[in-house]
Amino acid sequence: MSVLSIKDIRKEIGTNIFIYPLKIENIKANAINLTVCKFA
Repeated sequence: MSVLSIKDIRKEIGTNIFIYPLKIENIKANAINLTVCKFA
């Protein structure tokens, strides 16, 4: 297992990484901050 850079994360979104709904502003240097929806 390795750490993905921000370039790698942006490249993998929609192909190998699926998050819905995705807020682009939640993608940080080497992490994706996840938030719950209003139904959770």
